[in-house]
Amino acid sequence: MTILSSIRKVLFISDGQTNHFAFGFKVFQPDEIGVAIARPNCEEQRLIYITDYTVQLNTDNQSAGGTVILSQPLAAGSTIAIFSKSDYVQPVEFNSSQPISASMLNTVLDRNTIQIQQLQEQSQRSMTLPITMDSTYICTDLPAPEADMLIGWNHSADKLVNKAGLRHQKEYWTVAVANIIDIRDGTKQKLTLHQDTRLTFNLDDGDDLTLLLNPAQFKAEFPSVVWFGSALSLQADTLHTVVLSKDQDIIYGWWQVAV
Repeated sequence: MTILSSIRKVLFISDGQTNHFAFGFKVFQPDEIGVAIARPNCEEQRLIYITDYTVQLNTDNQSAGGTVILSQPLAAGSTIAIFSKSDYVQPVEFNSSQPISASMLNTVLDRNTIQIQQLQEQSQRSMTLPITMDSTYICTDLPAPEADMLIGWNHSADKLVNKAGLRHQKEYWTVAVANIIDIRDGTKQKLTLHQDTRLTFNLDDGDDLTLLLNPAQFKAEFPSVVWFGSALSLQADTLHTVVLSKDQDIIYGWWQVAV
């Protein structure tokens, strides 16, 4: 049979009572149908074939699809996804001594179409760059996982890096015992600056460091920082927020004054 629809997934919202759900796309075997549910709290669960559900395929060869029968109704409000999960294999073998029937050719072509449509469905749920963007020099590889970090673009907007984010609902402070601020331990550090103090920062690539400065009257210099906009200019008795970001060998910074 021909496959004239690209649909490989259907969604339902459970009413708490129904356990029969129809789908209209072709598969070859009942176990090539998958079922996933999303609870109201957004947790997703894949159901187990035979244990959690069974599948009855339509016997009419001209009517693709069938019915999923859940072992028991799901909680009201649950989202149910019924999807195609055919294996990415080609089990049909043509033999030079055997005649090739139209049925065999249709089976092979249908299976190839199903596999392509499954990949298309997955790609539609993936993040992609705009088609008009020149991606030749852009790296979209994810950085290695790092606990409690966010993922974002670096300052040249050509690579994804781990960035420091909010690590806990509570703010944990520690008093720095030397003129060194090391943000890699995940704590916020307090340090009282004195006259002619030189402060050393330990940052990894992709790290962001936020400084809250409330000077009486002193001069602060950041000789190795590339500033966005104007260079830092501290005002006496005014709270300043200074953000420094490390991108490879360059430290970028921006600042603002509390209103």
